Amino acid sequence: MNKLGAQCQMRSGDLLDYCRVVKPKAAMGIMVQERNFYRGLADLHVESIYRHWPNFWWDTAPEQRAWEAVSALKQETADFRDLLTWVCGNNEYIYSFDHARHDIADRFAAALIHEVHEQLGIHAIVLNLNTGHFRDDVLVFGRTLAALNECGECRLGWHEYGWPTMYQQYCDGLQEGNDGMWHALRWKVASRTIHEAGYHNVKFAITECGIDGGVSGLDNLGWRKVHDDLGMALANYRRSLAWYMDALERDPDVDFALVFGCGLNDDWRGKGFELPRDLWEWIRDYKIYPEVKL
Repeated sequence: MNKLGAQCQMRSGDLLDYCRVVKPKAAMGIMVQERNFYRGLADLHVESIYRHWPNFWWDTAPEQRAWEAVSALKQETADFRDLLTWVCGNNEYIYSFDHARHDIADRFAAALIHEVHEQLGIHAIVLNLNTGHFRDDVLVFGRTLAALNECGECRLGWHEYGWPTMYQQYCDGLQEGNDGMWHALRWKVASRTIHEAGYHNVKFAITECGIDGGVSGLDNLGWRKVHDDLGMALANYRRSLAWYMDALERDPDVDFALVFGCGLNDDWRGKGFELPRDLWEWIRDYKIYPEVKL
């Protein structure tokens, strides 16, 4: 199976069509509460992820908040929970510079793992950390890493973007001697740090990835906005995805990655993030571009 899945916000049929063509390992519905959608993923042997939106609040009494969050998820997913593999916890809700909140975020995520097991009987994807954060300082989440390590099936959620390609900042960083900076493929540094600390059973789920100008201080602009010429933009995107898929296939520490996105709402589509249908077969049959090979 292809490790490059996708996520949808609005048009779940688009994501099902993507999965029929690409046959990815996993796919995620953001607040998609249609049993037929998850039945369709199961029939395609695609592991399904449900994510609540907006984020659960967790800033005080984190263990109690985790119990409340999963209690809400239990009600939300009642009609299709038997078809789920994972539920996805809070999204980009903690930053490396928020030192005062690291401990409470760690407590919340560890408790969420426990409550998802106890109340739902499935597995959790937790933290879903922003691009640019927690590369080699991920050990601040010691409780969470211990819970992930003990479970072996729950995943450390991770977001990875680049601009104007997924690989440019990584390649620049290698030349500058900083292990590829803080963007796409930063999981490699984090994974090494985690293993060196003795957590050998922790795996990543890349719950968002792609091209986003926001990582370079621009507006949130997707791959279509890199060039005025759509053909050049698409070639740029293909090269980026080929490079990223090659890295995914080489690394057993990453279970899958979800490109942003397929079946997006009109706001995100208008910013140039939509995964076009004419790219799906190419993703299924991808071949690495020699000029960007790792």
